[in-house]
Amino acid sequence: MYMTPHGEAARDQLALMGFYVGWGLAMASEIEFGSARMKQLHGTLRGIVQAAHAGARWDAALTPAIERSLHLAEKLLIDNARLALRMQPWAEGIELRIKNGTVQLSDVAGPEIYNASQPEGHAQDVAEEAAA
Repeated sequence: MYMTPHGEAARDQLALMGFYVGWGLAMASEIEFGSARMKQLHGTLRGIVQAAHAGARWDAALTPAIERSLHLAEKLLIDNARLALRMQPWAEGIELRIKNGTVQLSDVAGPEIYNASQPEGHAQDVAEEAAA
């Protein structure tokens, strides 16, 4: 990440980062909706999606947030292995849309999601929707 020059084409790199950060976000949304950790992952994934949607060029300003979010996602994955398997399809969906150049800003909710409480079974619905 730190070696990628600002503005360089980075679709595959953004897709990979989107996969891991998205995976962590899907898990956090299930077990700790609205937490600081979830908000960090959410903001980072929105930044990744925005960069991918705007031409898939590397934005060096995202690097510190991506690094922090990768560490958060890793911790969630290690601590919640069973849940991780259920959430993986959603992350794969984001990764695929970034790789294919079809990702939309609406693929990741905006901050308005924090105005409502998490619906029952939210993450399972998300995983099933992504797998469809």
